[in-house]
Amino acid sequence: MKKMDKKTEKDSSNKLAVLTKKELVDAIADQLPLMKKTEIQTVLETACNEIVKGVYSNKKVTIRTFGTFLPVKRKSRFGRMFNSSKNIRIPARRQFVFKPSSIIKNID
Repeated sequence: MKKMDKKTEKDSSNKLAVLTKKELVDAIADQLPLMKKTEIQTVLETACNEIVKGVYSNKKVTIRTFGTFLPVKRKSRFGRMFNSSKNIRIPARRQFVFKPSSIIKNID
């Protein structure tokens, strides 16, 4: 068994596991043995780039059974700095939100 230092052990207990792009490509390659990993990686990168382009051009991107990516405008507001208790203006900004489909929400 691999020995972990205290910092790694503490961090791993509080964080979710990460699925990297390489692990995703490997998982898809296991299910589609006729496709090369480089082809799968190209398709995955193209799909991700198209989602980003759609959201950046203020479009709602919906992938049925997965979820929806939405651009959201946040209004400017006032906040307070913790260290000096000064009121500051937080500028308006654009944020991107992911809403999972009901199928993903119901996975336990």
